[in-house]
Amino acid sequence: MKNIIFLVVIAFMISCKNENSNEGIPYVPVTISINLLDPNFQELKVNGGYVYVTGGVKGILVYRESSGSYLAFERSCTYLPNSDCARISMDSSQLFLVDTCCSSQFTLEGNVLTGVAPYALKQYTTNLDGTILYINN
Repeated sequence: MKNIIFLVVIAFMISCKNENSNEGIPYVPVTISINLLDPNFQELKVNGGYVYVTGGVKGILVYRESSGSYLAFERSCTYLPNSDCARISMDSSQLFLVDTCCSSQFTLEGNVLTGVAPYALKQYTTNLDGTILYINN
């Protein structure tokens, strides 16, 4: 009986797809601090505001969800991430993120909405300490 349960668990684990995997996007150490009082980051003072910063593989999109809550995503699309044009940006509607190269769309939380992208966007950790936003992996 133990062998059957073991085989069922193994089969289940193999069949599960990791939706948070970002296969193909290389690991690059990220340690960024943003002073939210800096005029270059005034867009992050309002909910829904976003900025692009240097770092990661192809840059990082920083998005303010709400007061004290920020998200940071690698700009490399998860579909053919090594392609020069595989770069996400905020859609002009500001309702979702898009890679215009493959037409994949992502929610503002980084999950695949439509398109050929197989995985959610690579997300970095954010921590707010006073007026300093730290982004790292």
